[in-house]
Amino acid sequence: MYGQHAPPIDLVGHSSGAGMRVSIALATCQGEKFLRRQLDSILNQSLLPYELVIGDDASTDGTVAMIEHFALSAPFPVRLTRNPRRLGFRENFMQTALRCSGDVIAFCDQDDVWYSEKLARCVFPFVDPEVTLVCHDANVVNALGQKVEKSIVVRRNGVWSPSHRPLHSQYGLTMVIRRALIEHYDLWLQTIDENTSDRTQHAAHDPWFYFLAANLGKIVNIDEPLVDYFQHEANTIGIPHGFVTRTLQYRSEYYQLRVQAVSIRIAILRELQNRATAKYRAHITQQFSIYHRHLKIYEARALIYSDEPLAARCIGLAKALAAGGYGQQGFGLRALVADLVYGIIRFSPGPKLYAMLQRS
Repeated sequence: MYGQHAPPIDLVGHSSGAGMRVSIALATCQGEKFLRRQLDSILNQSLLPYELVIGDDASTDGTVAMIEHFALSAPFPVRLTRNPRRLGFRENFMQTALRCSGDVIAFCDQDDVWYSEKLARCVFPFVDPEVTLVCHDANVVNALGQKVEKSIVVRRNGVWSPSHRPLHSQYGLTMVIRRALIEHYDLWLQTIDENTSDRTQHAAHDPWFYFLAANLGKIVNIDEPLVDYFQHEANTIGIPHGFVTRTLQYRSEYYQLRVQAVSIRIAILRELQNRATAKYRAHITQQFSIYHRHLKIYEARALIYSDEPLAARCIGLAKALAAGGYGQQGFGLRALVADLVYGIIRFSPGPKLYAMLQRS
């Protein structure tokens, strides 16, 4: 089943999305404290889901009991799978998505709150059979429900525009995908998560499906918040805040991981070419130049932060410049300053300069 290209579902004629079967893939783990408000927000959807599919990752609190009680009166099927051992959020989300049977799948975190129009707004764009993923913005709120940030989307010049970086993604909690994307599960098993030094971890579900969607169809961005994204002490992955000291070792490992991750993506793209429709085979061919260029940039920046002598590090900087690593389609001028300060000069700046450069 998995590993064979499944053509997009023909949705022509469904003008309102009313005929679309929406599965919700909810991953839970020790979620008793937060889960009820999320379940209530699902109940309040103007477009109710076709099914709620839940993967519980070996919770020992009252999470499972809460789900079982909810299922007794829910106006849609609730399908719960209890993992006998903890899989981690990456595998739990993937396995939960694999059990979904709807036309599209909405990913759901256990500790957020959906606005009532979320599913209805996100389903409508799938009328276009070429749309493979729809995502939206979210408001960031604290544990008390107080808004702390108006958006999780980074807008350049006030416009939400797609990134040209191969490892770019949006947050999974904002995503609805066409179910056909899960047919490429076998390729996901080849990935690594570039955000952890544990090379045994596969990519998280959000960058993986964003990658597939961008190369096998079209992504639609809804430029408004449809979820309250809660930040609290128990977040598995949250919004990064505050002062971060990026040491030479950190930066060296960071870019080495990205070299490996992009190399794997390039290999996967070759396989996707064989599975895609003719139109998207041509699209994927165009993507190769972008991926190879960024691979050169990551290789160059890995060299800049390596233990090599100054001359070799300067060669790395020259390669990054030649590949356009600091231009509009690269990492910008702040990255150039950071590479000079940290990587070439090996200067240790004070907190103010660290703060200025920490996002480069």
